[in-house]
Amino acid sequence: KNERFDAIRACRVIKEKGYKLFVQPVDILGYSDKELIEFIELVNEVEPYCLSIVDTFGSMYQEDLHRVFELINHNLVPTCKIGFHSHNNMQLSSALSQEFIRMTVGKREVVVDGTINGMGRGAGNTPTELIAQYMVQWFNAAYNIDAILDTIDGYMDNIRSRCNWGYSTQYFIAGCYSAHVNNIAYLANKNSIRSRDIR
Repeated sequence: KNERFDAIRACRVIKEKGYKLFVQPVDILGYSDKELIEFIELVNEVEPYCLSIVDTFGSMYQEDLHRVFELINHNLVPTCKIGFHSHNNMQLSSALSQEFIRMTVGKREVVVDGTINGMGRGAGNTPTELIAQYMVQWFNAAYNIDAILDTIDGYMDNIRSRCNWGYSTQYFIAGCYSAHVNNIAYLANKNSIRSRDIR
C-alpha cells in the first residue's frame, strides 16, 4: 500500500506504451474505505483494463468480498473491468471466485485469476481447473477442461517434485490474521513451537 502512488506513476507509463494494464493492489483488506476510494480515483485517471480485488493473505470471507466489490464497483469508471485474485490460505479461494462471478452478473465485466493446480506461493491460488469447470457448468463457457487436465498431467507432477504449495495449518493461521507467510515460516522453523503458540 505504501508504494501505491509510485505504482500509479508506473501504470501511466505502461498505459502510454499501449499495453493492456491490470492494476492489482496488494492486500486490498489493508485499505480503509477512504484510502480505497482515494486510490480508485487515481486509478480512474489512468483508466486501466482491469482493477483487481487482491486477497494477498488469503484472509477474505464472502462478506469482505461483497463490501469491497460494491465499494469499487460504485466508484470505478465503467470502462474498467474488476478482477479477483485470491490466495488459498483458508481454502476459500475457489468458493470466493465462484461467489465473485455470481454476484457480478449484470453489474460489470470481470476477470478471475487462477493457476493450474492452484500453484502458487504458500497455500497457492484459485485452481484454474475448478473455476473453469464452474464456468462450463453454470455459464455454458467453452473452456476445454481436457486441455487443462492434460497440462496438469504433463507438467504439474514434475513441478511439484521441485516445489510445493497447498494447505497447511501454518498458512491457515496466516490467513486468519492477514499475516505474510514469511512470518509464519519463521515461527514454524523454531523448535517446539506449537500451532496454538504461533496463532
